[in-house]
Amino acid sequence: GPDGDAQFEATTAAVAIAAGDETSARRAALAAIEPGRRSLGGPAPGLSQLFPPAYVLDDDARAEYETAPLSGRWRDIRDAARALTSARAGRAVEWDSIDDVQIGPIVGALGLRWAAELACAAAASGRRTMADALFSGHGRRVRELVASLAESPTLGGAARQLLAELPTPPESPLEIRVLGPMELRIGSQTLHHADWRRERVRELLGLLVDRRRISRRAASATLWPDLDDRRAARNLAVTINYLNAVLEPHRPSGATAWFVRSDGPNVWLVDDDTVHIDAWEFERVLGERVDSAAAETTATVRALRMWGGDYLADLDRAEWAEAPRVRLRQRFVTAAVRVAELSAAIGQPADALEWAGKAIEADRWCEPAYVALATAQQQLGDRGGALRTLQRGEEALAELSLAPGAAAAELDRQLRAS
Repeated sequence: GPDGDAQFEATTAAVAIAAGDETSARRAALAAIEPGRRSLGGPAPGLSQLFPPAYVLDDDARAEYETAPLSGRWRDIRDAARALTSARAGRAVEWDSIDDVQIGPIVGALGLRWAAELACAAAASGRRTMADALFSGHGRRVRELVASLAESPTLGGAARQLLAELPTPPESPLEIRVLGPMELRIGSQTLHHADWRRERVRELLGLLVDRRRISRRAASATLWPDLDDRRAARNLAVTINYLNAVLEPHRPSGATAWFVRSDGPNVWLVDDDTVHIDAWEFERVLGERVDSAAAETTATVRALRMWGGDYLADLDRAEWAEAPRVRLRQRFVTAAVRVAELSAAIGQPADALEWAGKAIEADRWCEPAYVALATAQQQLGDRGGALRTLQRGEEALAELSLAPGAAAAELDRQLRAS
């Protein structure tokens, strides 16, 4: 129907703009809003992609949009498109009209390429907020788009200035290992820096890994709970500098940091292809949806292979780290037991032995792990070993004043009857 056709043209226009093909973008946008198909004055929900290309690339559409009684979100989109059009024409831009518009809706309406162009124009007028917000969410790609504007007759100067000020992506990704002893690697080399021995530097990195994004106030209170706000904030600023020196030892003095980002009140670790964090990947893989037991086993084993020990094991004195440490340990144990059970069910007792054993290493009170291990030993014909495993499980539970569950009791009965 008409709405479906318009949605197709809107998508076509957005793809064309992303590729820098404005001729095709204009053609697709105008096809979707031609008379009889869609009113310029009332874009349908979800079709805001039609608005900017029609406004920016066609004089007639722009004239109609200027007289349309728009409000709210649609007015904001028109203001952003108007600012981009004015900047391209070298006219004065009414920046006040879009200062309060969040970067998300601007990117959603204009697309990343045009949003970067608009951010360059804003920076040329001394307004860096848009560029900083855009970069914080789309780092490497925004830098590439800004670089493509370096020779623009109207925005080249601003683009080159932004390129000099924006952080430079690393040549090799940073690997942060926090499942087990904390370790930093870039490429094939482990990072060794004097400041990495500082306890608060390591704890700050662990906090950023765990929270992903945190306010400066919350970070200061977490790391220095006994200090007043001013002293804690000062300590945080110094510790961030130490951490940046660890993560980017070759960064020029005064250059903006790549891995640790801040927008003033908040601080966070960049989350893109320049950073690999084992705990993040561990949880991502365990959260993947699969459509079969075989696929589940494959994905889960991939996650389990990342486990090098307790989460943030180095930060054993950090009280805030204990709850997430227990949570991730439980995720590991549950997943390991699940793989052991699936392996035993399909006649692969050796794999079941491995993962049930690792589950017990991580949690010696996990009764399902003892049952899975004993089941694998039974399949391998080791009746005595299976009985001893169940006995170990019973003794571990007794430390908690617990009796064996039904599954353990039934397996014990079968083993003794055989």
